[in-house]
Amino acid sequence: MQKEYKDPNKEKIEEEETANATLQEEKHPEEEDLTRAVQESEKQQSILPLVKQELNYKIRFKRLSEGKEEFVHEEPKQHHYELTEYEKQKIEERRRQNRQSAQRSRKRSEDYEQTLKQRINNLSKENIELSKERDQLRKAKEKLLLEFRKVGCFPSARVCSCGVRLDTSKEVSATETRPSSE
Repeated sequence: MQKEYKDPNKEKIEEEETANATLQEEKHPEEEDLTRAVQESEKQQSILPLVKQELNYKIRFKRLSEGKEEFVHEEPKQHHYELTEYEKQKIEERRRQNRQSAQRSRKRSEDYEQTLKQRINNLSKENIELSKERDQLRKAKEKLLLEFRKVGCFPSARVCSCGVRLDTSKEVSATETRPSSE
């Protein structure tokens, strides 16, 4: 059996190759930012995301070259404020009052709607009654005019066909004529 000879240089080369492969597999944050900017630029069909990323890189480079630490933008933390019992009671009271106010408002609207419907019904009934009364009066007028024509008197004229002159200063009803003695 022969012993295999291991070359130390060969081992170093293999280690470097594996290290390079792992480095290539690892993405740097800058590459991810640039990739994201390119995708956003294609999506928006604008170079604005690329310009923003370039400015970001320039600002970062300038800060680092001046010896300042890298600026990391952090979203402001939302401070969670716990309400006191008094504040909770006030909120509940306001909600209760709003519910009651909304309920009263709905009730007023319903009442107003009911009032309008009732008024419409009443006016419709009155309109029907007045129409019937008008029709009855027209029929009565037609009967009276027919009676006058039978007698030979036409009350619509200033002078009745029977020779009686109607007084225009005084209102004379259709059935009333002045005596012929005048």
